[in-house]
Amino acid sequence: MLIYSTFGANMNKTFLVSVIGMLSIGFVFLTGCSGAKPLTKIKTVDFKGVTQSMKGEKPVLKWNFENAEKVKINGIQRNYNPIDSISVSADTTKIYNFIVTKENDTLNLVWRVFVDQPATGIETGKLNDIINQTKPSYINSNFLRGVQSNKSTTDVKTLKIMRHYYPFESKNSIRAKALVLDEFGNYISGFGTKGTGFIELNGTTGCTGNIKNSPVTGFREFTAEDDSNGVDFALVLDNSSIAGDYFPIYEQIKTFLKGYSQDDRFALYNFNQNFKETISLKSSKEISDSEITGVKSGGLSAIFKSLKYSIERLTTEISKRKKVIVLVAYSTDNASIIYDRNDIIDLAISRDIPVYVVGVGNAVDSYSLSSVANLTGAKYYNVDENELDNISLIFNEIIFAQKSGYQFDVPVSADQTGGCTIINANIEFVTVTSRCYDTLAFPTVRGRHEFNYMAVASFEFRDTVVSDEYLESAEILAGVLIQNPDLSIELIGNASIEGNDKFNYHLGLKRAQSVRKLLIQQGADPSKIRVRSDGSNNPVYYLQESQWMQYYNRRVEMRWLDPSLLPYEIVAQISETETDALGNVEKWEDLGYRSYYERYLQNNFPVYRVKIWGFSTTKDAEKTAKKLSGDYGMPFFVQ
Repeated sequence: MLIYSTFGANMNKTFLVSVIGMLSIGFVFLTGCSGAKPLTKIKTVDFKGVTQSMKGEKPVLKWNFENAEKVKINGIQRNYNPIDSISVSADTTKIYNFIVTKENDTLNLVWRVFVDQPATGIETGKLNDIINQTKPSYINSNFLRGVQSNKSTTDVKTLKIMRHYYPFESKNSIRAKALVLDEFGNYISGFGTKGTGFIELNGTTGCTGNIKNSPVTGFREFTAEDDSNGVDFALVLDNSSIAGDYFPIYEQIKTFLKGYSQDDRFALYNFNQNFKETISLKSSKEISDSEITGVKSGGLSAIFKSLKYSIERLTTEISKRKKVIVLVAYSTDNASIIYDRNDIIDLAISRDIPVYVVGVGNAVDSYSLSSVANLTGAKYYNVDENELDNISLIFNEIIFAQKSGYQFDVPVSADQTGGCTIINANIEFVTVTSRCYDTLAFPTVRGRHEFNYMAVASFEFRDTVVSDEYLESAEILAGVLIQNPDLSIELIGNASIEGNDKFNYHLGLKRAQSVRKLLIQQGADPSKIRVRSDGSNNPVYYLQESQWMQYYNRRVEMRWLDPSLLPYEIVAQISETETDALGNVEKWEDLGYRSYYERYLQNNFPVYRVKIWGFSTTKDAEKTAKKLSGDYGMPFFVQ
């Protein structure tokens, strides 16, 4: 199914205003009582921010800053020049904090040096001491660490529903598979069937505010001996620009594989805007340590396109083996072009593959990715940047739950009617000494997926040449335009703070023109491609604190000019504060127009651009803009 990425111009603007309202707290520090604070004028020409080295080496960190006077590195008693370098010892992974200054202007940056230890090889078999399925753990944990018999304890802390699906043709009940854990992360085995006195399993289902008791049936424990076919575990790993902050993930993969059963198989897929099969599906004993080595991060993030390719790779072979996909994502999808969340949900359900998602850090799109996990019958994990050591535990928990746990059925019909948007199924697990619960949510209507933005390419500092790494994205987009001659697109060039406003405007325009030329070379019709520039006025990341934030700001994004999506807008006015912008939006709405506002940079100051939206053609928008200009005596611009 072809999906258009149309957030900025074509989304439901009421939803956008709500989102901006929720984000207003985050903008307070920029728009406080004393007025807007300008962004730093220090420009980062060269600052990699990430270095990978072998133990004992002395990597060189080089940098180049414009409009700076000196560079200070915390812990080192000297000042450096704006264009300079330093050689550092690489014995252990270390973070260097840079402070770049010019008078009262300051820019703080971080450089991470990741040190690889000498290869030792991966030994498989019983799990290591970090995760042990043969004896109890006594380390407090929210994740699986060991196994404990209910004869030793019935003190349950957590019920985790790890898998759910419709097991029967009638689709009147959900089958759930769950883990029961104590405070040390021990899976508690051996509970009897419901009604024996050991436990009670209670269920309630229904719309919020109209929950009713529902019988939970079919409770039983299952073990690895019940199904000896093994598990195919595919790890889909984010390798976009932001991934440079997370090189330790590879050590977690090695830790996981050391305890990986030889009856199971493992595959590793890396992605940015492109998809790469790093390790084909094979048993862990066939995987060498050198294959689990971090590759250079870079580029955009095509999460949904890569999940599609992963599902297709994992199902090329017909077998009775359970199949599991685990996505580790650090960012929002900004490069899938024609695939969205709903495409992946439909494909995963049709192939019976749960998609577990581990969202790391605060730049990840947790809303969309948690929907993918939930609606494919899996689980979403949120991991803070300082909690990477938990990732091997999460991997182990996921694969353990495919083989062992408790199973029960809950009446939740696939034919959900009644006027509410979400059906909740609440499960309570009660023992003699404790109780715990978990909840599943089933939307009655799956909403259209709206992207924040969708990029075709990003660029290096002050560069306008499209890198070869974006050829695949251009080919996909050109192919869609060729196959759908009625479609048109707009390419919008953007810049980070690479010069003054005039320079950045022309830089963004040149970038959009370069992408247009590339699409034409691929066979796209030039008459179906419009270009414009937003310069540095519409960044994805306003503070631009890291290299990857600046890189994402130097993008060419696209939107579909489909009349049915009402893509054309009128820029009505610029407001200096968010309060004024919201007031102006409400005034336009009172006059019968559809309106919203967006945050914008003007001469490096944050302002708010008020727009009137909902025009299917340029002619309609220009007609309204002309009328408004006459009525109010001020210019209105069509976009």
